[in-house]
Amino acid sequence: MLVTILFIGLRDPWGAFEYFGDTITYSSAFVYYSTYIFVDDLFRDIGFSALMKFCSSFMTISMFYLFCAFLYVYPVYITFIKWFDNFAIYALLIYVLAMSFLSFGINGVRNGLAVSFFIFAMGNINKKWLMILFMFLAASMHKSILLPIILFFVCRFIKNIKWTIFIWFISIPACLLTGNTILNFTQTFLSGIISDTRMSNEIMLNNIGFRLDFLIYSAVAIGFGWFYVIKKKFNDKFYIQLLNTYILTNAVWIAVFMYDPYTNRYAFLSWCIMPIVMVYPLLKENFMKNKYRFIGYLAFGSLLFSWIIFLK
Repeated sequence: MLVTILFIGLRDPWGAFEYFGDTITYSSAFVYYSTYIFVDDLFRDIGFSALMKFCSSFMTISMFYLFCAFLYVYPVYITFIKWFDNFAIYALLIYVLAMSFLSFGINGVRNGLAVSFFIFAMGNINKKWLMILFMFLAASMHKSILLPIILFFVCRFIKNIKWTIFIWFISIPACLLTGNTILNFTQTFLSGIISDTRMSNEIMLNNIGFRLDFLIYSAVAIGFGWFYVIKKKFNDKFYIQLLNTYILTNAVWIAVFMYDPYTNRYAFLSWCIMPIVMVYPLLKENFMKNKYRFIGYLAFGSLLFSWIIFLK
């Protein structure tokens, strides 16, 4: 945990744009906030704006990034301890090696903080006031997290994962048939609610289209969930709610945001809980011999896939 926080937090605030594009934008905003009064128009997410303004009054930009890295990792680790006790390190390993982890700890800082608070809120599902508080904090960091938050509450009433898996499969032909139609509608009428706000002004036109690699990557966690719940009869109420949240959030990404230039940012709304979906039952039950070796294979597979995607 400490190494991860230091690795993310001690990055160069003014590093090369091709690697730290959004970081440079955040750094410029931090300098602005340290000089001028609070102006929320700079960022439309009030919680993050308030955090940056507060920190800019007594922190350097490097200290701010280190603090954000702490908020990105530590609440998640505390949640893993609550769920898995002494085995939290295995969950943290899978989480840190996930494909999108570094991207949203370094460039998508607002998204990353929103996800961290969202996971911490789910870890306090038995303390309603604390869960609701951190749900609000998550949404104040980045409004896009409202999508999995809403679906998390909806999935409380969905007991059968077969229905959500069916919806996920239907989302694929819906994406292929409608193309950009639903995306254009969403960006026009739902901008600022579930649509992502852009940090930088660059236009990312590479790899726009149907992302089969992302689809296969997303399907892995659904396959694991099906195996745990259907084949192994893992009947944990919270896990089923979490799994259905992942499936439906991912289905929305497929049907609506697949062709967006920033499609990975929308996919991250489901990918952020993907490592938990894959490892949660393994750390709760004994489904197989040498399960910790299998978790090692999962970690290596996740890292390998990340390399393949980035090298493309």
